[in-house]
This record gives sequence, C-alpha cells and structure tokens, in this order.
Amino acid sequence: MSGTDKAFAGVRINVLLTGAGRNLTDGSSVLFEHALPDSMQADYVLCDRQSQPMAVR
Repeated sequence: MSGTDKAFAGVRINVLLTGAGRNLTDGSSVLFEHALPDSMQADYVLCDRQSQPMAVR
C-alpha cells in the first residue's frame, strides 16, 4: 500500500471509529502505532472501558 493510500485509509478508519463512539484523543480508547509484545506494531488497538486491549489491526 502506498503512503497516500495508507493516509486515506487512516482518515476513513478514524471517521468510522468516531462514528462508532470511539474517542480518538483520550489516549485509552484507541491506541495508534502501538508496539505489541512480539515486536510487531499495530496500526490501531481498540480498548475496552478499562483501557485493556481487545482488538488489534
């Protein structure tokens, strides 16, 4: 995926997450570019109400 495609996809994902009620700026609902324990990196990590990771993309 080119840098431009990834940027457009990120904007679209952010709109969808906001529409689903996610707060993108609180630092606990959604983590961006998050390092995973296996040395990989997730673009997005969705967290539950206790800020625990529950979904990774």
